[in-house]
Amino acid sequence: MRRTCVVGIATTCTLALFVADTFSERIYTLKNASTEKRVIRDERPVGSNGYLCIHGAKGRLNNLILQNLVGVHMAHHINRTLLVDDEVAKYYDVDALSLSTFPNATFKIAMPLSGVNESCYNPSGRYNINHRLTITERFEEFQEQTQQQHSVAAVDNSDVWYWLGRPPEDVYG
Repeated sequence: MRRTCVVGIATTCTLALFVADTFSERIYTLKNASTEKRVIRDERPVGSNGYLCIHGAKGRLNNLILQNLVGVHMAHHINRTLLVDDEVAKYYDVDALSLSTFPNATFKIAMPLSGVNESCYNPSGRYNINHRLTITERFEEFQEQTQQQHSVAAVDNSDVWYWLGRPPEDVYG
């Protein structure tokens, strides 16, 4: 019986040392792990027509993300860079979104609003949506209405959701 106890204690101690050694090795590896992240930066210039903002963004985070994804396609179509709301940019890699959505574009499709000292609200550049026009005509009208204005063109939250419901064929086609 004594012999069995001694063998059992020796086995338990050996296993405990092995587990402790493995555990301390993993802790050491985690402590000294490289904190380098693979960072992708979109170094392209902003769109030739300036910036696009979605004014009056509201809702849950998933709604804001979806709204900005629609805004990315809208911005590309009208040669503007979408200024993504800071709340969304905090959780979403905007540079990766810009590069992966339109990799062959000659300008940056999206960037965080905090990267620019501009306000999303542009009272002199309010776009009035005309629901009688086709979706493609609405894009063209937006381009005409905002071309001679400040570098920031703001569309209303409801306009973006309307575009989401009826996307232009050449944008999503």
